[in-house]
Amino acid sequence: MEISADHPALPAVRRAEKRYEQGDAAGCDAEFAKAEQLARRDPRLWGELAVHHVSRLVGLRDLRSAGSRCDAYLGRVAVGPERTRLRGELRVLRAEILADGGRSAAAARESEDARHELLVHGGSLSTDDEARLLRVQGVAAGEEGDGARARLLLERSRELFARLGDDDAAARIERELDRLGVLDGDQDAARKVADAGRDADPADEFVRGMALKLLCRYEEALHTMVGCALREDLSAERRWPVLREIALLLRALGQDETADRLKEQLTETAARADDRSRAEAELARLLHRDAPSDGTFMGELQHALRLLAPAAPRREKLRAAEQIIVGVRDRADSEHECAVWHLAAGELELKLAQADRDGPDGPDDRDGRGGEAAGVRDAMVHLELAIDRAERCSRIEVRVQALRLLGRAYYHRSSRPADGSTSEARSTSADGSLSGGNSTSADGSTPDGDLSRARECWNEARRLEEGITALQETDKVRREMSLTIADTTDEWIASAVAAGRHLSGANATAALLVAMEAARGASILAEILPGASGSVRALPRPGDHDGARAWAGEIALRLPHSRTGSQAVWLMHAGTDHIHHAVLSWDECFRVSVPCRRDLLKKAIDEFAGCWSSEEILELSLENDDFGQSLDTVARLMGVAQVLGRLPEHVRRIAVVAGGMLAEVPLGAVATEGGEPLGIRYALSDLPCLSALAPLRRRGHRTRGFSRLVVSPRPEGTARPARVSPWEKVVDEARPPEAASKAVRRPRRRLMLLDRHATPEALGAALSRRRHRLVRIYSHGKHHHTDSGRSKLQLAPEGPDGAVLTDELQQMDLRRCGTLVLGACESGMAQLVGGDERTGFVRAAFVAGAASAVAARWVAPAHVAAELLDRFESYARHQPRDVALQLAQRDVYSGAAGEGVLGTRGQDPRRTHFANWACWTLYGDSGFQTRADPVTRRLRSALREFTTRRRHAGPR
Repeated sequence: MEISADHPALPAVRRAEKRYEQGDAAGCDAEFAKAEQLARRDPRLWGELAVHHVSRLVGLRDLRSAGSRCDAYLGRVAVGPERTRLRGELRVLRAEILADGGRSAAAARESEDARHELLVHGGSLSTDDEARLLRVQGVAAGEEGDGARARLLLERSRELFARLGDDDAAARIERELDRLGVLDGDQDAARKVADAGRDADPADEFVRGMALKLLCRYEEALHTMVGCALREDLSAERRWPVLREIALLLRALGQDETADRLKEQLTETAARADDRSRAEAELARLLHRDAPSDGTFMGELQHALRLLAPAAPRREKLRAAEQIIVGVRDRADSEHECAVWHLAAGELELKLAQADRDGPDGPDDRDGRGGEAAGVRDAMVHLELAIDRAERCSRIEVRVQALRLLGRAYYHRSSRPADGSTSEARSTSADGSLSGGNSTSADGSTPDGDLSRARECWNEARRLEEGITALQETDKVRREMSLTIADTTDEWIASAVAAGRHLSGANATAALLVAMEAARGASILAEILPGASGSVRALPRPGDHDGARAWAGEIALRLPHSRTGSQAVWLMHAGTDHIHHAVLSWDECFRVSVPCRRDLLKKAIDEFAGCWSSEEILELSLENDDFGQSLDTVARLMGVAQVLGRLPEHVRRIAVVAGGMLAEVPLGAVATEGGEPLGIRYALSDLPCLSALAPLRRRGHRTRGFSRLVVSPRPEGTARPARVSPWEKVVDEARPPEAASKAVRRPRRRLMLLDRHATPEALGAALSRRRHRLVRIYSHGKHHHTDSGRSKLQLAPEGPDGAVLTDELQQMDLRRCGTLVLGACESGMAQLVGGDERTGFVRAAFVAGAASAVAARWVAPAHVAAELLDRFESYARHQPRDVALQLAQRDVYSGAAGEGVLGTRGQDPRRTHFANWACWTLYGDSGFQTRADPVTRRLRSALREFTTRRRHAGPR
């Protein structure tokens, strides 16, 4: 642009250039506007200033001001041959503004109009104009999803800029190609863009967010997209894709509630998008609504996958999905598109195979392709190809989905009896794997081999997802994402639930029981069973429905049952999106699956656990009822009411098998429909797994009796244990220390180690030298939340010398102990280790040989604990352990406990609150501790009732 030194517009132009160098878009715009007004009498200079003004605003990325100025200048340019060149240049600028602003369709139209005006009316098209127009068309093609054409146009534009010597423009085209590579899923381009740092342009910042998303750095991508959305220079056309990606990233991070809160804003933004129909179709898919396909390859496949999304799609939807997937088969251009196509085809074949198995009309030959077995084989072929193609283009999310589906396909095939073979029982080893009899199908596969392959696929998928989790920035996000990752147990149980849809109620429940049992107690079971090695429990393989029902029947026969007081077992498992329950009694079994996201359940359980993290917080949570409200929330998410509503009337005792986070929930405190706590209505106990029922019961039968060992250092804040009977031997301050060893050696004596004689050494000596059927340790306890091996029971003396750690308790001899009563705060708390198993004092007691243990989940008030445990021991002389604990808790709940608990008889809401008694749980064998025969037990029960009535009646 040439301007004479004496022209009045020159000072304004110089000031505008200075503002441009400073990056001041508003100042630059204002000064150029002044210069333009001063140059209106000179048409040549005015035209040059108009083009230069818009170009500078585009260079400063103020596209809004550049667009309005360009439109204003075009409105002032008269139509005519002498002004055609100026109009063409301004239209090229407007095409660039539209392309950079995200209005791809409008940019493509404007570029064609600019080309036509320059060629037809202006008579020439410079190399610079051609390069710029090719860039606009390439960017627009990339926005529309036509990557091949976009790359061709951008490369031609780069060549022209290089020929002109415009290195800056050529470098910009190189960046455009990298961004195009990001949108096409090129990992190398994504790394290059992601590492380039923050960009000044919103469009570039958006592409950087997409690059971070492609690299699975979802948290960084979310922060980048949010920053982009908050920018004032973000155009209205760019806002829709930015908000769309924010919602998708929130869901990828497991923050569905936050994503749902964007619904209104997403709807408004989609209505203002440049391509409104496409944006609204994307919004419908984002909100999980049925929406027509947008016609693109990926849009068609996504529509087909939505048809396949239900657990059991109807056949018409399966056929519609099949039509779509077959129709787009030849349109896949890249490795990523090929991988997604094979993923969709594999899921379709697997759903068709499941429909053939589950359909009421029997197997469907599916157009002569061989029915169910052929469908599973075809699914495996497609999924293997999807895994291979996804690995080539580094699309981890596609590999994960394909691996999970491939594992389900192997599980599906393992659950079908091989042709000409019969189902055989399998035994499950300590790690949960199946082994034993096997049968070979026509294609050479075996059920055991298929199950092993399914586990390999699921483990590999989990490993990849854990790798994605590790890429996130904050520990909070990593923890939340880890809860959404399905492990082998989750997949196994989900597959069993899916396979049970075509079975009768009893067979479906039995199949689920077997799957849930295979996930429980894998390591502790080998320690409970004496001399166990290799296979330690016999479980039927998947598909052996008769075997599963027979196995469940054997368990049911071991349960105490009568028409008025039967025991049931209640298994539960928290999957990634469902809580699965299975209940088995002597005459009935049923299952319940409740929709619930595991991360939400974990959050609710953590909030509840925070109510009893210390004695002070427990008191505060009781005063403001946070404790009860938090527990009600957990029970609602778990679906406890749905399960209780189906329990048979004769069930009065329940053995709970709960793993993982569900083991932290005190079911005894959950309110039933009438408001009565669950632990008052039913006698509850806790088992590590169903297969532990028989060996623990055998232990309990061998260790019946009431020879007691009471160990109490009586530290400050604890109550004195139960009163001493005349036949109990006491070792306390009044006797010399050597009396402890003498009392241990004397047979038929019951021993109490009190005060300074209640040492770990004396406890170990007492346990090793004679049998004590009931051992009660009454002391302070402290659970270590990060390392259960450092949890301790504090005996005498105070300090490390008197501490009994979990490993030390595990080394003691409890083989002759029927019931270990851990009268210490937090003695029942445990740490989750691998899978669903937990370590702590209760597990240590089982490993040491005890048949059962009574322990507290949280801080227990000392006087309430003393009275409750005394009553438990008293009731245990004529009742099973679980019933004895239930009756003791009922006494506290009803206010019937003695003066030591309530101060005066009657119900004190603060003292009788379930937080004070529901912490106590019976673990292990729930049978009798007493050796007494039924007649003697009834006499003891009658005598206790008579004595209680006399005491309450008072003097005549």
